[in-house]
Amino acid sequence: MTKTCAFRGCDEPIPLDAGRGARYHAENCRKAEHRARKAEKEGRVIPLPSAAGNPGDGESAPGSDRYDAARALWDMLIADVAADGFTITGASGAKVAHPALRYLSAVHNTLRDLEAPSSEAHSEDDDIATIKRLALKRVAEINAAEAASWETR
Repeated sequence: MTKTCAFRGCDEPIPLDAGRGARYHAENCRKAEHRARKAEKEGRVIPLPSAAGNPGDGESAPGSDRYDAARALWDMLIADVAADGFTITGASGAKVAHPALRYLSAVHNTLRDLEAPSSEAHSEDDDIATIKRLALKRVAEINAAEAASWETR
């Protein structure tokens, strides 16, 4: 019988040449599991309920437990940043970006995926097309502004 990795979400088999008490298939899984346990112990993590299906399939739609937990996490992060400001004093006394800011993007992406119907699933092509469209629009605005400034000279 083959043992599998004890890391959450990893189903890799543990190599046969691993030690007798090996619980993880690789060092990175062991370290990640340790970080996750430590964060939960210190109360730095609000674990989201596992998804019952694919994002956007109705099981994770607004009103579900997973969506509500992600929304609560989003609200907590925003409240922390609003209370402390965008910058805080770091360990060396210098001003640094608020640590909660680095998690906003991931939580936002999770919320977006949970809110989107599966037929409208988000893709990188949508992002690239949007960025290109907005960049071309901005270039056109700048060109129009420069042309207007030349006419008034």
